[in-house]
Amino acid sequence: TTTSTTTTVTTTVTSTTTTTTSTSTFTTTTVTTTSTTTTSTTTTTSTTTTSTSTVTSTTTTTTTTSTVTSTSTSTTTTSTSTTTTTTFTSTTTTSTTTSTTTITTTTTTSTTTTTSTITSTTTTSTTTTTTTCRPQVAILKDEVTRGYCKVTTTNFVDRSVSAKSCDGGSDGFVHRALANGMYEHCDAWCLYDWESPDKISYHWNNHKKCFEYGSDCQGHKEQALVTSYKDVLCEAEKMCTPVAPKLSEAVIYRYCEKLSTNGEDRSPKAKGCHASYTPYVRRSLANKMFSHCGAWCLYDYDQPDTVAYHWNSETSCWQRGSGCIGHAEQKLSLERKATFCEADLCIPVQSLLSDTLMSSYCESTTVDHSPHAKTCDSAQSNEVHMALANKMFSSCSSTCLFSFDNPSQVAFTWNIAGMCWKKTDSCGTAAERAAAVTRKSKFCKA
Repeated sequence: TTTSTTTTVTTTVTSTTTTTTSTSTFTTTTVTTTSTTTTSTTTTTSTTTTSTSTVTSTTTTTTTTSTVTSTSTSTTTTSTSTTTTTTFTSTTTTSTTTSTTTITTTTTTSTTTTTSTITSTTTTSTTTTTTTCRPQVAILKDEVTRGYCKVTTTNFVDRSVSAKSCDGGSDGFVHRALANGMYEHCDAWCLYDWESPDKISYHWNNHKKCFEYGSDCQGHKEQALVTSYKDVLCEAEKMCTPVAPKLSEAVIYRYCEKLSTNGEDRSPKAKGCHASYTPYVRRSLANKMFSHCGAWCLYDYDQPDTVAYHWNSETSCWQRGSGCIGHAEQKLSLERKATFCEADLCIPVQSLLSDTLMSSYCESTTVDHSPHAKTCDSAQSNEVHMALANKMFSSCSSTCLFSFDNPSQVAFTWNIAGMCWKKTDSCGTAAERAAAVTRKSKFCKA
């Protein structure tokens, strides 16, 4: 806002000297404010003093710009004040003159504009609650059980690496459940399956000293709690599939609701169309080497890429042959075989020598391995046939055959002259005898 007043004065000046002393005080104040979330910037511009005189024409323009920046990070304020005083002395000498002076007085009102910029920072705090997961355990070890219960046997229940299933075929599944603590407390007699705790359970049979498959623990209050354990297990790569060493109803019921779906036999009494491969048929069934319940194709556990069986409905047995080789179901069995845990399974004992059995060992031989093989002493015929049936020789061309019952001390050598097997105390190399002894130790117990 500007107001102008014009005044006409007639002045007679006679040698008058006027001394004007002007004192200007400039005060500069710096304010520093500490705050947590506010930044304030203030800019002030002030323009003052414009004078015009016909006698002495002096124009003074003073511009003062002050910027105050306040940054707040706490509640402490520091102020620094500086005062500057400037004294101006003006002397004007005017000669004796009569003059008419027109003085125009301009009054300027300074307008100060303050611009404040406020930056507000909002801090968002996010709280995440993390539940520690339980690691999955593939292999049962005594130290794993002691981590749960301090000891491996409590309330008569054996949870050590020696723990057994009563059916003999579910040992791997029982061990997997024990390894992952699938029981409510250390005195519990109920054990729930690792893969299907809501459907499969075992109870401790204290008379047999083993875990028995059954329904005794189904619907028990412990079941819901143990089933929920899997919800807090850490994610991990899929663990290997336990191997079932023996066919049992408990094992088949893991896979199928019935022992027979489409006329085929999956029970522990299932047999091969030749007795020599019945043990291999049962092992293949125990490990679900079939694509679905009702399938008529079954693939050998040991050699699923080359050996297969198909269900013969006329003779009610599993026939070894090539009918299922190359079938789409074979690929599924090969994929399943790749998932199994490492297992040192026993070798099924063969009680009958046959051409079918021998052809599974050797395509051709230079000595007689057939059911018609003769012994130089007829009293030793059964012993020789038992040794041949269980492949107690190192290679198909070997002329040395080790006794099935006592391979470390008894052997037979092929007598070319008599075309018969003759008992001897010394036969083959030390390495061949050691291999025969090792093989003997791996046979399944009757």
